[in-house]
Amino acid sequence: MITDLGTLPGGDEGSVASGINERGDIVGNSTSFGRQLAVVWTNGQIINLGTLPGDVNSLAVAINNRGEIVGVSCRVSCHAVLWSPRDH
Repeated sequence: MITDLGTLPGGDEGSVASGINERGDIVGNSTSFGRQLAVVWTNGQIINLGTLPGDVNSLAVAINNRGEIVGVSCRVSCHAVLWSPRDH
């Protein structure tokens, strides 16, 4: 079976999944209005994880069973980031 996870509003360029945990939470990114934004799909919903202040793009790479997500936030250069469950 194949499932379309969907995109953020304005996600005219699509989305990419990059990680999943044992609870079925999925992380990746969705392109919205020309920006790539880190997202988590959980309980049938897509949640925008955002960026560091001043950055324009982000990507979530992996999620553990505690809901901690790692990825990057970028403007000119990228910085490693950790999103905690309270962030999403």
